[in-house]
Amino acid sequence: MTTASTDPAPAFKFPDRDATPQTVRSFLADSLVPRYGLHEAAASAAAKWVIGSGRELRDYPPCRFVEVFGRDDAWLVYRVVRPRTLDEWWSEKGANVKLSLVWFISIFALMSMTLIQAVEEDLARVVLIGGLGACWTLLVKRMADLARSNEDQAILELRQEFSGESKSWW
Repeated sequence: MTTASTDPAPAFKFPDRDATPQTVRSFLADSLVPRYGLHEAAASAAAKWVIGSGRELRDYPPCRFVEVFGRDDAWLVYRVVRPRTLDEWWSEKGANVKLSLVWFISIFALMSMTLIQAVEEDLARVVLIGGLGACWTLLVKRMADLARSNEDQAILELRQEFSGESKSWW
């Protein structure tokens, strides 16, 4: 029995948005074999991609991967595809997101200091500080979510789908 390689899987070219189903199937088979070392399973999983372009490969949520590939193969395929889509998204939009977060944090801090100084009643100041603290906590949690690795994000999304916590795309 062949086992998965411990070396990092080679980065096969991610299919373009207008890629044909055959191109998507080739990418899936080529990507699954070095990662998991399962030649027959990779070919079987890739063969399940019958229709759909590279756009669908990028845009489908976990529930659609389960519908197309079945639970076992969806887990393998999504863990290959989702990190690549996140890498692509971050390379296109990541700098703007990070800049927006820095801008938001700066404005938030400035407004917080101004509001706290402007409020004269002690109770109102305590409530305002509590509300601002809650907002700050949510912002820090969102930043932690953004710091999660793409692989970890894919696994989290799959776990939510399999546990029933995921919201349907349809």
